[in-house]
Amino acid sequence: MSGFKYIRFEDIGFVIFEKHVPHSTIKQLLNEKPLSAGFCDLPEEDSCGTKASCFGESVSLNLKAAEKDTELLQRKLNPFSW
Repeated sequence: MSGFKYIRFEDIGFVIFEKHVPHSTIKQLLNEKPLSAGFCDLPEEDSCGTKASCFGESVSLNLKAAEKDTELLQRKLNPFSW
């Protein structure tokens, strides 16, 4: 499944939300320090071998997806595969 946005915050980690919601709205609601932000693709439940990926940037927060975001998100979604 694709088409989500995300923000990785310093204290609470990843927040994933629908793409029609601005990154800045989520930041304002949570009042936390963002470390990186962008878009993410999440695998379908039955998709074998497909993994989550993070990419792009948030214009409203002036933040990009960090290189390590994809790996960190994959570990959060499937902690026993490492």
